[in-house]
Amino acid sequence: TYYYDDWMNQAVDFYLKANTALADLRGARMIKHSQIKPGVFCTEYEGSNLIYVNYTTSDVDIGGMSVKARNFIRIY
Repeated sequence: TYYYDDWMNQAVDFYLKANTALADLRGARMIKHSQIKPGVFCTEYEGSNLIYVNYTTSDVDIGGMSVKARNFIRIY
């Protein structure tokens, strides 16, 4: 139960963060999706919104920006 509760709290925190960051893109057209590095992807939406997702266990630098391990950043 302890591990399940921990995992559930982390999942809720992540989904709240993702919803806050991405809610205005709901319904937006995806223009491009590509792998930048192994385990790191970029998705471009209409309006020049970029989302970088790092699925790896290490922080990654992309063009002077840091994408934390197992996290994402949005560029407007």
